[in-house]
Formats: sequence, C-alpha cells, structure tokens
Amino acid sequence: MKNDTDTGGLRPVSDATSVYTKRRFECISMNLGIMEFEFRKNMLLGEYYAAFNMEHAVISRFLEDETGADRTIIDQVLQLLQSAYQDDLTEQVWFGREISLKILEGEVTIFENILTHTNHHDFEDEFELYESESIATCGLDDFESMLMQWQQFTLN
Repeated sequence: MKNDTDTGGLRPVSDATSVYTKRRFECISMNLGIMEFEFRKNMLLGEYYAAFNMEHAVISRFLEDETGADRTIIDQVLQLLQSAYQDDLTEQVWFGREISLKILEGEVTIFENILTHTNHHDFEDEFELYESESIATCGLDDFESMLMQWQQFTLN
C-alpha cells in the first residue's frame, strides 16, 4: 500500500474553481494486478470524490453515489465483509440503489444493477465496453482496505 507520505497522505490541490484535498493509493492484488485509486474532497462544497483506474471505475460510482460519507451504509458493507470472512462459501450480497456488491470465495464483485435487469443479448458486442466499466472485481482484503480508507478520508 503506497500513499503520499510527505504530507501524511493528504495534499491540497488548487484549481480555478475550488480547492481539493486528495489522497492517492495503490492496492496490489495477487491475481488482479494493481488497483489504483485517489480520493478527493472539494473543500468549498464538502463533496467527496473517488477516482479509480478504468478496470475498477464502477467502484468510484459506488463510493460517491451509494456510500458517500454515510457511516451507516459504510458500516453495513463492512459488516457484510466480516460475514464473508467467516463464511466464504456463502454468497453475501448488498443491494444499493444503482450499484450492488456480491461477495463469494474471497472475491468482491461490484456491479451496476442495470446489468441484472436488462436482456441485451442481441447487442452483446455493442455493450461489451460499457459493461467493462459497469462491473469490477477485486479481492476481499483489498476491497475492505479501500473501504476503510474511504471511511477514514470522509471523516476528515
């Protein structure tokens, strides 16, 4: 796990319209390579943002749209992760408004709910790129670590 240690991981970033605080991380997953992500907070509006590499883009939307800084939702998901550690052969599912999680055998799958409701077999080739940004998988440990970092970041 790497972050910006020169300033405790937090770096103020200024642009033309607002000031952000950001923190950059990398999770190294044994079978999935590197999951790079960065958290930002708009200091003027108090809004939180997450940026992930393309393979994990749906996680950004999960954090921003489903959890935000809501401690209750974050705690629910963390409890679900603990249940998955205790019984990795039973599928654990958390349903969000637009994005949900499925945990099975040490792997977390994050997906847009629309993928479970639409039947677009006639257009599979056209939707392949869209789907690649609508679903992501990562290891249970990596996901838990990332979610705890998000929780800590949104506390500040």
